[in-house]
Amino acid sequence: MNKYKYLLILFLTLFLFSCKNEAEMDHDLKIKKYLDSSNTPNSSKKDKEKDIHIIENELQKSIHNTSSLRENYFKLAGKYYNLGDSENYLRVSRLAFQLSKKAKDSANIARGYHYIGDYYYLNFKNDSAYYYYTKSEKNYESLKKTEELTRVKFSKAEILLYEKDFSGAEVEFIKVLKIAKILNDTRLIYDCYLNLGNVLVGLNSPDEAIIYYNKALSIVSLLIKDPQYEALKAQIYNFLGKAYTKKKAYHEAIAQYEEGLFFTSPEKIGSYTYSSLISNKAYAEMQLDNLEIAEEKLYESLEIRKKENNIPGIVLSNIYLGELYLYKKNTTKAIYFLRNAKQIASKNKILEDELRALRLLSKIDKKNQYNLYEEYINLSDSIQTVEFNKRNSFARIEYETDEILTEKKIIQEEKDEISSQRWLILFGSSGMIILLILLYNNKSQSSKNKQLQFEREQQESNEQIYKLMLQQQHLINDTRQQEKKRISQELHDGVMSKLTSTRLNLFILSKRQDPETIQKCLKHIENIQNIEKELRNISHDLNQDTFLEKESFKLIIQNLFEDYCNAINIEYILEMDPNIIWEAIETSTKIDIYRILQESLQNTYKYSHATLIILSIKRVLDRLIIDIEDNGVGFDINKVKEGIGIKNINSRAKSMNGEVKFYSTINKGTHINLSLPY
Repeated sequence: MNKYKYLLILFLTLFLFSCKNEAEMDHDLKIKKYLDSSNTPNSSKKDKEKDIHIIENELQKSIHNTSSLRENYFKLAGKYYNLGDSENYLRVSRLAFQLSKKAKDSANIARGYHYIGDYYYLNFKNDSAYYYYTKSEKNYESLKKTEELTRVKFSKAEILLYEKDFSGAEVEFIKVLKIAKILNDTRLIYDCYLNLGNVLVGLNSPDEAIIYYNKALSIVSLLIKDPQYEALKAQIYNFLGKAYTKKKAYHEAIAQYEEGLFFTSPEKIGSYTYSSLISNKAYAEMQLDNLEIAEEKLYESLEIRKKENNIPGIVLSNIYLGELYLYKKNTTKAIYFLRNAKQIASKNKILEDELRALRLLSKIDKKNQYNLYEEYINLSDSIQTVEFNKRNSFARIEYETDEILTEKKIIQEEKDEISSQRWLILFGSSGMIILLILLYNNKSQSSKNKQLQFEREQQESNEQIYKLMLQQQHLINDTRQQEKKRISQELHDGVMSKLTSTRLNLFILSKRQDPETIQKCLKHIENIQNIEKELRNISHDLNQDTFLEKESFKLIIQNLFEDYCNAINIEYILEMDPNIIWEAIETSTKIDIYRILQESLQNTYKYSHATLIILSIKRVLDRLIIDIEDNGVGFDINKVKEGIGIKNINSRAKSMNGEVKFYSTINKGTHINLSLPY
C-alpha cells in the first residue's frame, strides 16, 4: 500500500512540474510573438507602441529572474530606443541592469552600463555617457568579450568626435576598424568609415574625408537586409555633400544630396536624415545664388524638425534662414531668425551654433553690435575652456575607473583571504567546541572564555583591515594631490577671464584713438601685472595640501554611505562639521565611530525598511555629537534593548568614554544620539 502511495505522490509532483514548465513556455512564446510582430517594417508607430505595452505587461508577470527575462527586458529597451522614447528606454534599461546585478550576470551588467550610456549620449550629456561607457568597457575587458567591447570603444570614440577631439577620435576609430575587420562586422566597418570621414572633415581635410565616405558607400550594399539600410545609405550622401560644401564645390554637393533624396522614399530614410538632406542642399543652392529654391526647402526642413522636436536641426535651420535673408538683404528677417537660433542654442547648450549665430548678429545688428561682440568673445573663450575641461574629465574618468577596479580587486583578494582564514578558524573552533563538549561537559565556562577570545581576535582583525583602508585612502589622496598640482600649473599658464575683461576694455582703441582714450587704456594695461600676481597666488594656494589632510576620514565616511546606500537603494544626507580636525582624534576612536555607523546602516537595511538616512556630525564645545536618523518603521526600545546590535553600539560608545541614546517610535523612524569627548 505504501509503495503505491509513494508512486502516486511522485506522479503528481512530476505532473505539476510539467504543467508549470508548459505555462512558462507558453508565457515565453507569447512574449516572443509580440517581440517579433513589433519588428514588422510596415507596422505603424501606434501599433508598435501597443505591442510594446503588451510585452511589458507580460514581462511584469514573471516571477523568476531568469536569463530569458533579462534578455527580453533588454530587447524591450531596444524597442523604446527605436521609437525615440528615451525616458522609457532608460527606465527599462535600468530595470534590466538591476535584474542582472541581482543575478550576478556579468555580461548583462556590462550591457546595462552600455545601454544607460546610450541614453545620456542621446541627450547630449557626454560626461555621464563616457562614464557609463567606461564602466561597460572595463567589465567587457574582464570578460574578454571582444565584439561587445569593440562596440563600446566605438561609442566612446563617437563622444570624442562630438566634443571635437578629432585627433583622439581618429586614433580610437582606427583601432576599432582594425578589430571590426578581424570580426568581419560589416555594420561596424561601415560606421568606422563614416565617422573617420567626419573626423577628417573636422580636421579640415575634406578630400581625405570623401575617400572614407566612398569606402562606406562601397560596402553599404552588404547591409541591404539591415532594417535601416535606406537611412544608412542616405546619410553617406548627406556627409559626402557636406564634404563637397566644405570644399566650396557646391554643384558636386547638390548632386550628392539629390542622390540621397531620390534613391528611395523619404519615409524609408527617416525624417531626421531627410530634413538634414534638404536643409544642406538648400544651403548649397544658397551659395549658388538660387535663393528662391533655397528658401522653400529651408522652411520645409524647419517644419519637419519642429514636428520631430529636433533641437540641433531647428537651430541650424534658423541659422541658414538668417544667412539666406542676409543674401536677400532683408536685415529684419535675418536678425529674427538668427536671434531664434541663438536663444534655442543657448537654452540647450549647443555652444558652437550659438557662437555662429552671435558672429553673424554682431555684424548686422548695429544697435546691439558692441554687446553682441562682447558676448561672442566671452562665449568663444568659454567654449575653449569647456572643451579643455571635458577632455581632462574624460581622462580623469578613465584614470579613476582603473583606480576603482584596482582597489576593488585588492579589497576582494583581502576579503577572500580573510574569508578563508575565517572558515579555517570556524572549522577548527567548531571541532574544538564539539570535542570539549564531549569530553569536558562540566567545563562550559572555559569554552565561553575561548569564544570571547575568538571575538577579540575578530575585532583586532577588523581593525587591521580598517587601518589598511586608511592607508589606501592616503594613497588615493596623494594621487589626487598630484592631479591638483597639474591643474594649478595649467591654470597658472592659461588665459584667465580677467585677461578677457582687459582685452574687451582695450577694444575701444579700435573705435577711438584720441589721447584721453589712450590714457584710460594705459591703466588697463597696468592691470595685466596684477592679474599675473593673482595667477601666481592661485597656483601657490592650489599646491597647499591642507584640504586633503582635513578630508581623509570624512571621505571614508562618505564612501561608506555612498557604497552601502547605493547597494540597498536608499537616499542619504551627510552633514559634517568642517571644523572637526579628524587628525587630532585617535585612530581607535575613529574605528569605533566607523563601526557604529556600519552597525547603524546594517540595522537600517535589516529592520528599518527606511528610504532615507541622515547623518550629522558636529563639534559642540569639547564634545563630538553624532546623530543618525532614519524614516523607517521604528521599533519598541523596551523590547529590543538587549539586542546584539544595540549592545555593540553601547559597548563601543563606552570604550570611547561616550554616551549613546536611542529614540524610536513605531512607524516614525529611529534616532541614535552619540556624544563623546573631542
